[in-house]
Amino acid sequence: MPNHIQNRVRLTGEQSRIDELLKTVRNDEGDLGSIDFNKIIPMPKELDIECSSRTECGIKAYSDFISVYLLGQPDGKLDVFSIPENSEKAFLKVRKDIDSETWSLGKQAYLNKIKFGHTGWYDWCIANWGTKWNAYSFGQADTNTLSFNTAWSCSMPVMTKLSEMFSDVHFNYAWADEDFGNNVGEVELSGGERTYENIPTPFSKEALEKAADIRGEDLLSDRHMMLNEETDNYERLSDEEWEVLEASGEPQQSM
Repeated sequence: MPNHIQNRVRLTGEQSRIDELLKTVRNDEGDLGSIDFNKIIPMPKELDIECSSRTECGIKAYSDFISVYLLGQPDGKLDVFSIPENSEKAFLKVRKDIDSETWSLGKQAYLNKIKFGHTGWYDWCIANWGTKWNAYSFGQADTNTLSFNTAWSCSMPVMTKLSEMFSDVHFNYAWADEDFGNNVGEVELSGGERTYENIPTPFSKEALEKAADIRGEDLLSDRHMMLNEETDNYERLSDEEWEVLEASGEPQQSM
């Protein structure tokens, strides 16, 4: 399973434009406040195929076929989208180790690479969305805020494109990894351009405080972390220290 990244997008501008934005990006199966990356940067349907070792075997088989087919072309040129089906059938009669599903999968992936630069959804999503999956786990609807999760990383390319689409709406985009204090950041976007950026040092005081804010957590009660004034950073309490603190009913502000 991936690390889940909490994403928060706060929108400011004319309310009518923000309302239009929220309707534009709404996931068809979700409420207002949800988001579907395909509404912003659509993934070609041909890329929605199995990405596995079987796909790689199919690509290898189809590449072998192309190499053989080229030998029969007088000028060595090839239009892979116009190869006669009979030529494929003749090749498969010899290569009985290739089943029809693996062949079809490999052929589609091979053609996808030529047409889209990627064999399947996985690499395309990372390159175009910045993350391997579409948005999921939408937060509670808020008039001017989008809240959702992504896998492993934030969705900067999508937010940049959305900012271009709604250039009159100001974006405050923040994200925080479930690896608490790591992979935390905040940018502001206007017309697709970054007007502000803050990527704090991982696990620093600022990163921990920002992660708590984005994820809606309290450093003490949720994370059992307290500020050490000597190091100017937060430290996690041991189980024994937390039990004593709870029993006292008077949480300290430093260690």
